[in-house]
Amino acid sequence: MNNSRKKGAPSLRNVVVVLRLSFASHRDILHGLSQAVRSNGAWRFTVIDYLADADGAQLRAALGGGGVSGVVAASIGHGSVAAGLAGWNGPLVALGTGASAFPPPGRTAPFSVVEPDDETIGSMGADYLCSLGRFASFGFAMRASSPHSRRFDGFAARLAARGRRAALFALPGGGSADALGRWLRSLPKPAAVMAHADNFAVEILAAADKAGISVPEDLAVLGVDNDEYLCETAAPPLTSLAPDHVRMGEIAAEALRRRMEKPDAPADARRVSSVAVFERRSTRALAPAVALVERGLDYIRGNVARGVGVSDVVAHLGVSPSLANLRFRQVAGKSVREALVEERLEQVKKKLRETELPVERVVRACGFRSAKHAMRLFKERFGTTMRAWRAANRT
Repeated sequence: MNNSRKKGAPSLRNVVVVLRLSFASHRDILHGLSQAVRSNGAWRFTVIDYLADADGAQLRAALGGGGVSGVVAASIGHGSVAAGLAGWNGPLVALGTGASAFPPPGRTAPFSVVEPDDETIGSMGADYLCSLGRFASFGFAMRASSPHSRRFDGFAARLAARGRRAALFALPGGGSADALGRWLRSLPKPAAVMAHADNFAVEILAAADKAGISVPEDLAVLGVDNDEYLCETAAPPLTSLAPDHVRMGEIAAEALRRRMEKPDAPADARRVSSVAVFERRSTRALAPAVALVERGLDYIRGNVARGVGVSDVVAHLGVSPSLANLRFRQVAGKSVREALVEERLEQVKKKLRETELPVERVVRACGFRSAKHAMRLFKERFGTTMRAWRAANRT
């Protein structure tokens, strides 16, 4: 049987792919590369797991043999990858956040970068956690050595736009799980925490368990990458955001094809923004409690001026007073009575700002039975008297 290439068939391109195959995200990238090859032409892959290539010897040997048309490599700043690529100036596509900042030693030729859109990942994480209900605090946790600081930037910016603040915890190299547990305990509950990646989110779950923090009742935890092995075997199973790593592989193949055609084209970078949510029990169990509390808060907002009390809210919800208060504290960080008082005070501010009603009539119109009691609560909460607040905030 004649296996020689047919006359006129495109020449075979030898492409070296450098990934960490223990990462589900990198295996998805490889899948995307292989899918793209079916439309991009005849490529033959040499796949190197850089964790198994401790000093870059496999990569150096692959490149040193000649005949390599191009390289797609993740983590080009990693010691073994950088060592293997040192001095090689052929077509290169680097994968991963911030890859453009780590040109291989001795490289003078431009190269392309394909990376996830970390700001979008962070902002989507904030949106998802906010959709679960009213948390008392939000946090973002990462390893200090992680390149994914832009995920925190997107997370914090989206929360700031909603009037919320994101606490940051960056575990230094050699940092202990106890430090992570202390930080988790310090967050007002219920809290929602996003990790920069699934593997660190699993550490958060373990630290929470050791610290006696219930997930998801007191702490909702969100990861990134949707590594199904890690997420499904976590306790409880981990909700995760999934960047489109398959699409990253397809785009990397397109970028390498262009760079093989024009090796001297200027350096370029492409961010992949598509992200999906895979919901599991590390967040999902809060949903019924959230629905109950939202219904209670809606009732309070619509009826507070009628002087409704705790018993009215509880009757409207159709649950016991103890369960109503438990759910309010879990989701809103306050009791039913505290929620009523807070809404009455907000209504007082609105009427002080928008009407000429005397203070005594304002507080009674907002459901307070005692003007003196209302004035004391207002000063405790806002640090000033009602009359002074009105003078400073009239519309």
